[in-house]
Amino acid sequence: MFARAGVQVADVDASLAFYLRVFAPLWMREAMRIPHDGSFVVGITGPDGVPGFWLGPATGPETRELHVPSAPATARPSRLFTQQL
Repeated sequence: MFARAGVQVADVDASLAFYLRVFAPLWMREAMRIPHDGSFVVGITGPDGVPGFWLGPATGPETRELHVPSAPATARPSRLFTQQL
């Protein structure tokens, strides 16, 4: 199981529209939008309300990253997320 995933994209708005359509059957929606370097980072959440999929602006054409940490269970990431709030 993964705790969260982050993807850098060239166009955050277009990518958000795409992923919201893809994840619609899972009841996923935009949870938060954080300004970042003239653009923004968007957290997408499922029914639990915890943003687990993140989209952010790419910093250059060759610097795109995929960030997918893993966790043995949901309790630990959920607890860490709650503590950060």
